[in-house]
Amino acid sequence: MLEGLAPGTTHEMEITVGADRTAHTMGNAGVYVFATPWMIALLENACNALLRPHLPEGGGSVGTMVDVRHLAATPGGLKVRARATVLE
Repeated sequence: MLEGLAPGTTHEMEITVGADRTAHTMGNAGVYVFATPWMIALLENACNALLRPHLPEGGGSVGTMVDVRHLAATPGGLKVRARATVLE
């Protein structure tokens, strides 16, 4: 475990769904809701922000598995939040 990083440590990020982050922009014409690729990017960014203070200079992290599901469509103009939590 990295120094200072313990189970239960969390980090949250929030963004507003703009026109550039919709399924329509990703090629799903006429679907103006938050796109899955943007959701995954937000999750990656939350994880990276959680780990960054605990990594050595020049260190980084990458995802190795993604298992997500949408609970509801989020239209443009609304906010989306991601929370990263260290489990073990």
